Amino acid sequence: MVGLHPAYRKVHGVDLSKVAGYIPVAGQMVTHFTVRKERGIDRYQPIIDEAAPSFHVAKDAPPMLVLVGDNDMAARLEENQLLVAFMKGKKNPHIELYLGKDRNHGTIASAMGNENDPGLRKVLEFIKKHSK
Repeated sequence: MVGLHPAYRKVHGVDLSKVAGYIPVAGQMVTHFTVRKERGIDRYQPIIDEAAPSFHVAKDAPPMLVLVGDNDMAARLEENQLLVAFMKGKKNPHIELYLGKDRNHGTIASAMGNENDPGLRKVLEFIKKHSK
């Protein structure tokens, strides 16, 4: 949310001209389930409103490498694919998706401790590509 929501960027002093990119890992791209719970909405009732990263997609958003595992929590893969699709729909030229084989919510990140992990290699390529 800090990367995409203008109000959060302002509150946290995020200057997009100084952001090389974002790398969300298995992010919750619809309105977060804790927010839905606070509102009395079922965890599996998807909502995309101002509290969802997918609501704030933009053509000029900083480069983003979205990492998600193919064996993640229910609908987590699809949420991340949806965000990527929305960004592409907005004609954002700097959106990428990495799908980690046999990975879940936790192991997509923890596997990056292995220097031979394909996800780690993808992250390093992304950083190199978008470093100023």
